[in-house]
Amino acid sequence: MEGRGALLCAFANQGVGPVFLEPLPGLFGGKPAHRGRIPKGTQAFVPGRDSPYTGSMLQYPELPLESPLIDAELPDPRGGRYRLSQFQEPLLAVVFMCNHCPYVKGSIRELVDLAEAYRGQVAFVGINPNDYARYPEDSPEGMVAFAKEHGIFFPYLLDETQEVAKAYRALRTPEVFLFDEERLLRYHGRVNDNPKFPDQVQSHDLKAAIEALLRGEEPPLKEAPAIGCTIKWRPGNEPEVKIG
Repeated sequence: MEGRGALLCAFANQGVGPVFLEPLPGLFGGKPAHRGRIPKGTQAFVPGRDSPYTGSMLQYPELPLESPLIDAELPDPRGGRYRLSQFQEPLLAVVFMCNHCPYVKGSIRELVDLAEAYRGQVAFVGINPNDYARYPEDSPEGMVAFAKEHGIFFPYLLDETQEVAKAYRALRTPEVFLFDEERLLRYHGRVNDNPKFPDQVQSHDLKAAIEALLRGEEPPLKEAPAIGCTIKWRPGNEPEVKIG
């Protein structure tokens, strides 16, 4: 493979799987995109498996703040394909989500409202990594129906091989990765502090991070543990997560 635009790896799945790409020359000031190599040694603590309020904690090396964008190309359920680096808005929000999770259902209105309020300033991209063979509600057809029901106008893409979710070290739906104009990670975690019950939200953390970055300031909270359902991994594809 030659040239800075060469494919780093393609997952043969008849055009469904992700394609990781090198940065284009001069893209984002020449900052190199992350190539799927996850820095080791960082521990993330996110809520326990069954409830965001359980005492058990998952220990998993998360993507560190200031990491460059992990560029990938993924399909949408209507046959289109999108590359994460193609969006030119000052900020990029990559949101791992699905159709059936009550935490996604409880926060999708805020996500859509944010995407509309900051149209032209923040590009939103939803990514569904769930194993829809075992969770049929998360199927591509279900994604189309879910997008129509909730007025999702931003790209909602399918990570059928789950390789993109693994590259980002995502564990939950919804889980947000917010990148700045240089496509460096500046906020990671939850949409808000009570995604399952929107009428009880007290802290709109993603919105606060967006507003701060658009003002040229640091987000008031740079990391907030994602609250939601675990990603539904294909059997044998589960990441190594310790419970402590």
